[in-house]
Amino acid sequence: VFIPHKNYRTRPLTAEQKQENTSLSRIRVVVENVIAGMKVFFVLRIKNRIKDKQGLKDAIDACVLLANTKALKMSA
Repeated sequence: VFIPHKNYRTRPLTAEQKQENTSLSRIRVVVENVIAGMKVFFVLRIKNRIKDKQGLKDAIDACVLLANTKALKMSA
């Protein structure tokens, strides 16, 4: 678990801490968007009654792969 640095009135964040918070927030946004996309996918799956378990697994694997690729590009 990564927790961002907190700014205090008596001790403001350094430039390095701000940069770390920015990096963490970029990764967090990507992860949250992937989770939201998976939720939408599962809602559609339930609505459409996808019964092909291998197809479902392949779709989830593809979502995870795309999310990881995007996260790696953003962190580089």
